[in-house]
Amino acid sequence: MKIGIDIGGSHVGIGLVDEFGNIQQKKEKYIVEKVENESQISKQNLKEEITQFIIQTIKEYQKMDFVENVGIAVPGTVNQTTIIKAVNLGIENYEITPIIEKEIQLPIKIRNDAKCAALAENTIGALKDYKRSLFLTLGTGIGGAVIINDKLLDTGDLPGCEFGHMVIQRDGIKCNCGKQGCFEKYASMKALKTNLRQILGVDEKTRGQELLDIIRKNPKDEKINKVMNEYIEYLSIGISNLINIFQNKLKFSRKPLSEIFEEVYFVETGNKVSEIFLKTSQKIKEMNVSEAWRSAVAENSFFLNLKKEDIELIKSFGNMLGKTDIEGQVSEINQFLTLLDGQIATCEEEKNKNTKLCKSLGTIVGLGIVIVLF
Repeated sequence: MKIGIDIGGSHVGIGLVDEFGNIQQKKEKYIVEKVENESQISKQNLKEEITQFIIQTIKEYQKMDFVENVGIAVPGTVNQTTIIKAVNLGIENYEITPIIEKEIQLPIKIRNDAKCAALAENTIGALKDYKRSLFLTLGTGIGGAVIINDKLLDTGDLPGCEFGHMVIQRDGIKCNCGKQGCFEKYASMKALKTNLRQILGVDEKTRGQELLDIIRKNPKDEKINKVMNEYIEYLSIGISNLINIFQNKLKFSRKPLSEIFEEVYFVETGNKVSEIFLKTSQKIKEMNVSEAWRSAVAENSFFLNLKKEDIELIKSFGNMLGKTDIEGQVSEINQFLTLLDGQIATCEEEKNKNTKLCKSLGTIVGLGIVIVLF
């Protein structure tokens, strides 16, 4: 068994998880949310409250079953042992893992909560069938992470991606981070609940589920609809910004060229031309794609039975690989294929003299089209 701990801006959740990712036991504790004028004494009490709840619950779970290790997710900046800064908790430079490890004698890993959530969804959740994902967490604040080719975009000890502190409203509401108009002040769950409580005139302790019940019972209420529409608008603005920011990064990162070239080889296995693609996929691990292609062509040039100028033309194909986004890449490949078609037309005029030449160039055109399709 393993123990997963989610430290949030409003509560701490602790689960006992089996090897298949199923939660066998779960315990939650609501904690006091940080307010801007909170004293240092209150902050210290909050840290101790969280830490003691974690230690107590882990010890309870250890009595139930064998526990291998513990993972802690934190909304903010962390390193291997410390919560460097969790804005919505008011916690800074708190070495939490040594305190807990001393009490429970188990290895502990600590990481940003958005990174943890994104990895979980990518492994066993809604994102498991997707290679490239932009992930958002909407809670007390807004966190996020980016997954490309099943790997988390590494931000080191920094938070996953602090999307919540992207400014979307000039001179807007002051954020806990010190800036004004941050995304999370308008589009987090906390922001939505705060606005709904205000227009409904209900107590601050009214939970999200209770607010949801009120909304469902009053589908035509103008005040409620106004708040919901504004929330959706701000959320849409933020998501649109993020898509624009990461779009090129995601385009560049569809399927690695090494994988594409290897798949091209298997389209026509055994052909001397297709072996160029296989060798290129292998050489990419040691050199850039342009050098890998030119080297692979040079090694197989004898078997191609092509003129020197045609060999150089084929080598030039490597110069356009891996240097632009997917649309630009497809456009350049298509231009190259058009150029090869011209060479084949010339070859056809001298078909009796250059049968092998036509065949080799034709094969390259065919496999080039396969690359475009991939």
